[in-house]
Amino acid sequence: MEKSPGLIIRATAFLIDVFVYSLITAPLGVFVFSLAAWIGVPIPLTLWDALILVVTPPLLTLYLWHRFSATPGKLALGMAIVDAKTGGKPSNKQLVIRLFAYLLSLAPFGLGFLWAVFRKDRRTWHDMLSSTKVLRHT
Repeated sequence: MEKSPGLIIRATAFLIDVFVYSLITAPLGVFVFSLAAWIGVPIPLTLWDALILVVTPPLLTLYLWHRFSATPGKLALGMAIVDAKTGGKPSNKQLVIRLFAYLLSLAPFGLGFLWAVFRKDRRTWHDMLSSTKVLRHT
């Protein structure tokens, strides 16, 4: 049986994602900055910070959503992102919209995430804007 997970379980999945992504971005950052220091090439830190900390996680997220319909946290907790109408795998277009809609969900103090608390189907703003939903296998 599948059901829509609540805010707490989705927030837990997000925290797992942050931890897993930091295991990737932290060593990557250390490698890049160490290499630059070793070869003596000054690197504008803001450019590399942006590439490593701002670009890598969204690209990784898109890849994981495309490949597994979930991020590491969602996989660990038995969740998957599905097309809201068919229950099948979302299209790439839906996944890109979902990623950018995350910003809308976050922007006004996370209200787009809290919105799920008030909906029976537990969908967030980014779920609704991308015509997706998250299901948990029970």
